Amino acid sequence: MILLALGIGVVGTLFLGLGLFSFFRGRHRRRPFSESGEGVVSGFTEPDDEGFVRPRVRFARGGVTVTITGTVGSIPPAYQVGQCVAVRYPPGKPGLAVIADFQQLYLSEVALIAFGAAGIGVTVLLLVLQRFAA
Repeated sequence: MILLALGIGVVGTLFLGLGLFSFFRGRHRRRPFSESGEGVVSGFTEPDDEGFVRPRVRFARGGVTVTITGTVGSIPPAYQVGQCVAVRYPPGKPGLAVIADFQQLYLSEVALIAFGAAGIGVTVLLLVLQRFAA
């Protein structure tokens, strides 16, 4: 039981560390994305092997129309064609834009942090139960 708890704890710690690292690295990398705008969902990617689709967003900035693809896929689509969404990009580089919502910016990092914290919590619970059982 102790080995199981320690194994879960190690995996939880790795997930938590990776999630925190990704979160803070992402915040640092997104800092230059100071320009914002509004785009319109123009369609979706073809479904991948698991059926997930990613939104395609079109927006115009400085006379140039840019189309970007979201990084997070979903079933059913998280957006509707014609829906307005916020986008962020570095000054003068609208081609590097990202969809500026929680799902696209933070979902993977928050999921890793949550799974890591849950793993550490399960470890503590198993060790406490083991202590009282002895």
